[in-house]
Amino acid sequence: MPETLTKQEKMERWIARHIKRPPLTMYDIGVGPKTEAQTLKRLYPKMEVYGCEPLLHLYQGMEESFCGQVMPVALGRETGHTTIHYNPESLLDASAVRHTLGQTASKRVPVWTLDQFDEWFGKPKRVLLWMDIEGMELAALQGGHGLLASHRVRWINLEERRADLEGWPKSEDIRQLLASYGYIRVQEYNKHPLHQDVVYRYKGEDSV
Repeated sequence: MPETLTKQEKMERWIARHIKRPPLTMYDIGVGPKTEAQTLKRLYPKMEVYGCEPLLHLYQGMEESFCGQVMPVALGRETGHTTIHYNPESLLDASAVRHTLGQTASKRVPVWTLDQFDEWFGKPKRVLLWMDIEGMELAALQGGHGLLASHRVRWINLEERRADLEGWPKSEDIRQLLASYGYIRVQEYNKHPLHQDVVYRYKGEDSV
């Protein structure tokens, strides 16, 4: 019997259309209340999963329910601290870049670089990098020079803005940065009025 997937699971599996040989590792940056790691772990059961979530204290039981290790940190250009603003009524609405009136709460959190995160988990091979971090995508990538230059990241799924919003990176800036490391922008999907998901693939990785 064919597997029945929800609409969310179909979106979470979208990147698999561009994966020929399975990833060995997933970096889930900005775990939040989403389930992409669990969905992709079912598809690639041998894949190790490592995540980060700076508001971990808000998600009761996440450390037990998540399908891998999760660190209570944000990622950025350099090590330090930042303030995450969030809406207590809607935990999806959280960002280091304040942008809605509903973000009435905030928390000061530690910031690691992507290279530090990668070092912590042993610099694994064949990484699928998934980022949903509400305006911090470019800064996080800029903090991952060593990882990106190593080309151990073979695929990247990130969220970008479709409309200009103060403090958020422009899609062209992300594209140029990733192109400098050899990553090809292969598809945009899950399009909404203000944002969309984008898949990148390292040019040396086999295409489907």
